Amino acid sequence: MKSPRSAYMRNYQRHLTWRSQDHMCLAALAWVYRRKQIFVILFAGILLSGGIPGTTKLPRERHFLRRSDLMPNPRLDSSWLAIYRNYRDSAFIHTLGINTATFELLLAAGFRDGWDKYTIPRGDVNPNGQSRPGARSLDAEGALAATLYHLCSVVPDKSLEQMFAIVPSSLSRYLSRSVPLLLDVLKSMPEARISWPSRQEMKQSSEIITHRHPNINGAFGFMDGLNLPCQTSGDAGEQSAMFNGWCRAHVVSNVLVFDPKGMIVAATINAPGSWHDVRVANLDIYRLLLENTPEGFFVIADSAFKSRDEELSKKIHTPLKANSIFENLTDEQVAAEWAYSADITSARQAVEWGMRAIQGCFARLRVPLDANDKLARRHLIEVCLRLHNLRTSRVGINQIRTVYIPAWTSNKRDFFGRLHATLFPESLGREDGIEPFPGGINDTVPAVL
Repeated sequence: MKSPRSAYMRNYQRHLTWRSQDHMCLAALAWVYRRKQIFVILFAGILLSGGIPGTTKLPRERHFLRRSDLMPNPRLDSSWLAIYRNYRDSAFIHTLGINTATFELLLAAGFRDGWDKYTIPRGDVNPNGQSRPGARSLDAEGALAATLYHLCSVVPDKSLEQMFAIVPSSLSRYLSRSVPLLLDVLKSMPEARISWPSRQEMKQSSEIITHRHPNINGAFGFMDGLNLPCQTSGDAGEQSAMFNGWCRAHVVSNVLVFDPKGMIVAATINAPGSWHDVRVANLDIYRLLLENTPEGFFVIADSAFKSRDEELSKKIHTPLKANSIFENLTDEQVAAEWAYSADITSARQAVEWGMRAIQGCFARLRVPLDANDKLARRHLIEVCLRLHNLRTSRVGINQIRTVYIPAWTSNKRDFFGRLHATLFPESLGREDGIEPFPGGINDTVPAVL
């Protein structure tokens, strides 16, 4: 019979054996882990140095359109030329956002001369040399159409290449030249201007708003912020500046002011997305309100723009918050304050229509903007805002204008006249030379379709 002590010794030796085996396993795992780290470092070095010596690096496969894949001559035959030759307002508005008359106006205002006069940016071309417009794939009409179609759609570049029958390199160079050119043309056009209204214009805008909201006297515009999506920058500082914690996205901040005719009268654009709307408006719009706005006139905004400054609070009227406290006011006065706040909330809906009109027509603003090119980003935003004003004044497609202008100028007789024109459009008489929006929409008389 074995003694208890000998059994104890055997168990103790077995325990030591198990512990030594565990230590060996741990040592083996640590050795493998170190070898794995060394392997990863060596593999990364091979990739950075261009691959394993003696081997051939496989070329990256690229897919793009060549001239042989497209129509042979974009000046003679393309999908765009089919629309241009038919020359219908409906097709132009659907594709380019403007009608035929406005398209011709842009060409005559300087786009055609600028396109033919200046060279296209290219590394092997002298920028100060003589241009060769006849050698280009697109004439001035085609270049303007390609630019407008690019701004009004979210389609990839390959769709533009197919529609205008041009190769990718030509499309990229043409857009880099045509967008700044279009912006210069729009800056010279009164219909596309973005300017602070005069006292007389503020008075007229106030009358328009008061006609729809009788309790609001002195309002001449609507203000709100517009956040546009932006790409993520490789620079850590730029990436942090563009990130908006409230939206949880990288955006570009803008603040716009609309009048009741649907026109943009002030805009602060291309600000970092991390900035609050108040900080963006403080760059320029607050100065216009304090220095260039007569006593008694103000803009309507949401509660984010509410200011503690006494002078500025008179220039910006905002809705009341749910937890607002009224001191030394009677019940009737409190009820009047809440009624006025409800009217302000109702009137502020107009700015939402304006923001929707911009992003609805110029869908390119819904595509994330370039985070590394501030100038190109600014040009794109500004050209869309100025085109919005041109489209509002010349084409007349604007919900703010549709709601406020007819209500301001209409009476019973005008109402039934517009109703008759809507129900019986053929009875207007084509031989009388009636054209939609002849010479643009008059700011004081609504157009009758």
